[in-house]
Amino acid sequence: MNQFLQSLLQSLLFAIGIPFSLFSVLKIVDDVFGSGDIGKKLADTFSSASFHSTPGRWCLSAFLVVDEIFGEKLISLRSFIISSSITIIWVIIQMIGSYFFYKNGIVIDGILKINIMLKKFLLLLSVCILIDYISVCITRLIFRKMILKYTTLSIITDLAVSVSLFYVLYNLFKYFLIIKGYQEFLPYLQDLHPEETILYWLSSPFEVHSQLIALNDIFAQPIGNGQYELINGNFEVLYNFPEGMLFVSSLFTSVWVWAFSISLWLFNVLKRATSLKNFLVKESSIASKPYLSVGIITTILFFIPAFLFHFVWSLIVVFMNK
Repeated sequence: MNQFLQSLLQSLLFAIGIPFSLFSVLKIVDDVFGSGDIGKKLADTFSSASFHSTPGRWCLSAFLVVDEIFGEKLISLRSFIISSSITIIWVIIQMIGSYFFYKNGIVIDGILKINIMLKKFLLLLSVCILIDYISVCITRLIFRKMILKYTTLSIITDLAVSVSLFYVLYNLFKYFLIIKGYQEFLPYLQDLHPEETILYWLSSPFEVHSQLIALNDIFAQPIGNGQYELINGNFEVLYNFPEGMLFVSSLFTSVWVWAFSISLWLFNVLKRATSLKNFLVKESSIASKPYLSVGIITTILFFIPAFLFHFVWSLIVVFMNK
């Protein structure tokens, strides 16, 4: 705690010292150049500045670009082709990236080295393309009906739907296309652990999930030092697929909601900042002291909030580490 108080004191000295040092310099600049053309231009530009205009354009672009890309209809051949193309391109990008992690194939328990089985891979990839398309349609529906009035609720709803949709549909298709005939449905469901699986997908998207079945009886013969050698062990690769990679791909169907929401949040924050700036400009001596006035107003608008955010975040980190 003493170390934290010392760090806090240093931060306060920094937060107070830097602005006041800057103000001293700006006061001198005002005394020398305040009445010049550059000072007058700075005052006019800052007085008429609107901080929220750019995020406003981002909001409009994010809102319009969705229909420009997928078309106006929620369900159409065009939207399906675009959604499928995005999924496939993303998978290719991830597979190229995964090459640097798995250059020599995949080793399962140090026994068997295998490559991805093309037929089953393409089958499950087709399933994921279909899931992504359904997710895109739902995301676009949420985007149209909810995003303007219920932005936060839209983000939560869309994320929950995307995660649940992929987890439920993928595991159902996985069972009926791959696992059925080797394991009963209820034991299969009991073996699933949603929270652990989803966290694993997010933390290790390049990991390839595999499942083997023994084709005959296997005997473990001890060879010393607690080690065993498998005798008469023949395996069939039942399942081998990068689940996390496709799960991450499914989350990117929500990129439009995220882009719009972030832009809208910035728009609202900067709109309030613009209103506060206009009030401070009206109450300041910006006409006669443009440099100092701009420096003080900018500090009030941005430097102080940034310092307060850093201070609160530091408190949270300290209490979480206790």
